[in-house]
Amino acid sequence: MTRSLWITGITAVLAGAVQIGLSYIRAARYAAIFPAAVVEGMLAAIGMLIIVKQLPSLIGHPYKAHEFFEYLLETPHELTLMNPKVFGLGMASLAMIFTLASLKARWLKIVPPQVIVVVIGTIAGMMLHLRDEDLIFVPKNPLEHGVVLPDFAGALSDRSVWLPLFTIVLTLTMIDGVESLATIAEIGR
Repeated sequence: MTRSLWITGITAVLAGAVQIGLSYIRAARYAAIFPAAVVEGMLAAIGMLIIVKQLPSLIGHPYKAHEFFEYLLETPHELTLMNPKVFGLGMASLAMIFTLASLKARWLKIVPPQVIVVVIGTIAGMMLHLRDEDLIFVPKNPLEHGVVLPDFAGALSDRSVWLPLFTIVLTLTMIDGVESLATIAEIGR
């Protein structure tokens, strides 16, 4: 396992542990310190970033971009190179998600619309004979080597990663914690 992978794994585990610890001391009550406009702006920014990062998957053609505005600037050119089958399937899937989400059927509480659309989209993708590059890569046997845990001992023994690890864990905890609480607050309105 590469160094960056085990650092990523360790930061995710530690950030989760910190969040669990914060929930036990009921730190969520301090989330009201953040103004609603800031929280709504953060949620909007996260949503916009998620949308632009999914554009390559929607049009079936990879981007060279890595940043938000680079994606926006590159999109007009990439649209001319889009794969019509992938785009059609993507748009049909979006339409199905919105249509199913607007229905008040009892069975949709048991099976979420997103799961239904993934199953239907997978079958449609097979029927359309999409190329491997147009599909999400899932390893044939993801647990071939078992579950590999991060090297906590290695991180504790290497002092050079302590500060970056602390900074990343603190940042992830704050962003994820505020984002989760803001989402819950928005749902509760």
